[in-house]
Amino acid sequence: MKMPVEPRSAQEGKELPVRPPQPALINRSVRILATLAGRVGLPVIIAWSMFYGASDLRAQPVGGPVFSNTNRQVTLGVLGGYFRRDIGGIKTTSPRAWLRVGYGLAARVDVFLLVGLTKVRLELPGNLQSELSDRYNPAYGGGITYRVWHNEDVGLSTFVTGKAFRFVSTPSRSRLATVAGTELVETMKFRYDWREANLGFGLLKQAGLLAVHAGLNMKYISRLEIQSNSLALSQDGSTLSQRGTRYLSGLLVSPQAGFEVLLPARVRLSFEVTGKSSDDVAFFVGISQTGIR
Repeated sequence: MKMPVEPRSAQEGKELPVRPPQPALINRSVRILATLAGRVGLPVIIAWSMFYGASDLRAQPVGGPVFSNTNRQVTLGVLGGYFRRDIGGIKTTSPRAWLRVGYGLAARVDVFLLVGLTKVRLELPGNLQSELSDRYNPAYGGGITYRVWHNEDVGLSTFVTGKAFRFVSTPSRSRLATVAGTELVETMKFRYDWREANLGFGLLKQAGLLAVHAGLNMKYISRLEIQSNSLALSQDGSTLSQRGTRYLSGLLVSPQAGFEVLLPARVRLSFEVTGKSSDDVAFFVGISQTGIR
């Protein structure tokens, strides 16, 4: 027989405190980099560009996380990123941190590996209004960039870049409930096996030590989802229900834009944003160095 669930007092009905999300390191990094670029970085970059000229840039090709096209050289980069999308009424966000190792197969072709950490945070709608979060979990992937055409006289290039990655995340939340006078813990948990592929193409304009690009991004997400609900005397109780679904995003097309700045010692600062609205956006900021053997 199914036991009735008795409502608790307003105080008891509150969700159990869960470990707060880790500090928003990515957002803080973006603010720091923006301040640095506005107050110090841009004047230094302009002066450097005027002093050395564009020939120095050609000797050290643009090589950040987006365009690391070098010939038989390794590019090592660190990226921080953020993904947000409304999926079936559930607001899904995912902060991401990557270590990127690229290798130039030719002057216009570069392959790279990605290893990093990411997690998923969910905001449920309607009567289920609640937040589910997870700790950071390993992620891995790779890709290729190809500079299709380049005119050195006008500093224009066309490019194609593709990448794919995968990670598993288990966002959850727990709260108190009362069943026949007995205090229990109700837990809702999702398990996501997230697989994502991106293909981008567009136009790059190079001016001195600054390169800006714009184009289109095509994204495809395959997400295997298992939702489980449990009710027990502890958070390690038995599962009451479990169901599995699969989310296929279809082909998502959105604009993308960004810039890359060449700094001394072949270090490059990069920023890129992709999306159409605040509920469909992804961005990253990164720093890299080319010529590591």
